[in-house]
Amino acid sequence: MSTKIKLSQLLPCLLLALFIVPSHSFAGPHLQVSPALQTILNQAEATYMKPLGLTMQNAINQDPDMFAGLVGMTLQRQYNYLGNNRN
Repeated sequence: MSTKIKLSQLLPCLLLALFIVPSHSFAGPHLQVSPALQTILNQAEATYMKPLGLTMQNAINQDPDMFAGLVGMTLQRQYNYLGNNRN
């Protein structure tokens, strides 16, 4: 039995851990979001949420599962891009 964990298995766990924080805390000034995470969130909103008529806050509050999935898709696209563009 192998104990290696694939990125596709680890990603949902990381997103779940990240978004277990109550949604109202995202609006608070005490939450520090790294520039890299903010870039991913902005890309997810522009690429996937806005075409669906959602804002980041609406997605977090109304459908957190979809929000996590859309952020996961954005992370997967970045991972694929990294593999093709090492520079």
